[in-house]
Parts: sequence; structure tokens; C-alpha cells
Amino acid sequence: MVYKAKGFGFANEFGIADDIFIHVEILRRFGFADLQPGEALAVRIVDGPRGKMAAEVRAWDYVQHENLD
Repeated sequence: MVYKAKGFGFANEFGIADDIFIHVEILRRFGFADLQPGEALAVRIVDGPRGKMAAEVRAWDYVQHENLD
């Protein structure tokens, strides 16, 4: 979940306990205003200076449709 007041939050990769840092600017870049707890997403993860972080965030539906075309 990303907190607007803080400007960042964390997500979890399915089946892995490590947190993934998500900055609010990454959400905005890909058309999200915020995220809901438990919302399924497709996230491109990169190694950042302090650990895993989101470089791209897409709706789960977007990824499914892109792979069908």
C-alpha cells in the first residue's frame, strides 16, 4: 500500500516475504492515483540502493491483455 502523505509505500511479491518499495511518482507515471490493500498488480522490480523497488507498475488486466495480442 502506498501512502499519499508519505509519498511511498511497500508491496509484496507473491510467495516472497521481502518488501518492494514503491514511490508515488512511479504510480503516477503509470496512471495510478493510489493502491488498495490486496490489489493485484504487475510490477517490474529492480535493485535499488536500499533493496528491491518498483520501476514499473501496471494493472493485472493490462498485462494479461498485452500477452494475448
